[in-house]
Amino acid sequence: MKSILVVEDELIVQQGIKKILLSIDSQLNIMTASYGSKALQIAKGNQILAFLIDIQLLDYNGLLLAEQIRELDRYKFTPIVFVTAIPTKEIIAYKQFHCYDYIIKPFTEEEIRQTMDPIIKHYMAPVESEKETLQLKQGEIIYNYRQQDIIYIESINRKLNITTTREVATFSKYTLNTIEKELSDNFIRCHKGIIINTYYIEKIDMKKMNIYVRNFDQPLPLGRKYVDELKGAYL
Repeated sequence: MKSILVVEDELIVQQGIKKILLSIDSQLNIMTASYGSKALQIAKGNQILAFLIDIQLLDYNGLLLAEQIRELDRYKFTPIVFVTAIPTKEIIAYKQFHCYDYIIKPFTEEEIRQTMDPIIKHYMAPVESEKETLQLKQGEIIYNYRQQDIIYIESINRKLNITTTREVATFSKYTLNTIEKELSDNFIRCHKGIIINTYYIEKIDMKKMNIYVRNFDQPLPLGRKYVDELKGAYL
């Protein structure tokens, strides 16, 4: 079941967010917490696919909660949306915890929808079963990677570097052309030597021809011949 955790100490706001999320997808499992300590307990005991966190909680600083969530391996790249009434803090949230987005109180239903709809329909969408994993062999060892966890694949010196949410692994005897056939539609060539998972794209700078990846400081290059295809898939 697709679970979202809403961490908000104002009950009316908490229930309002829950109602809006369920109107986007009635099959969602919306879990709620009024306290940061309870939220952390829920996160550890469940598989949460997205978080909405109020920065100012009764017992916790929401930024501290986000930091503790990010320390859990399975949540390193999970979308975190901050809800704040203090506009000066959202920039800190972006830089320190790579939050997906932020919403400023008081917010409208449309603002919640615009922020959460892409998360629910893209990141939380079920992966095609036949392309759920990428299997690669190195020597006598077979490696299976969840495609959802692959951020990008880069060809360097006739070897492939696969960057995932957990590690960077290097494989020989494979090319981007052969790997590309095994990947789901979420992946697209953005450069002659790079295939990227569009879910992890934070923004595209068409002027500098760079792609910024969530939770990465250095951008990836965008090849001009791949611009139209990438825009069609991402925008």
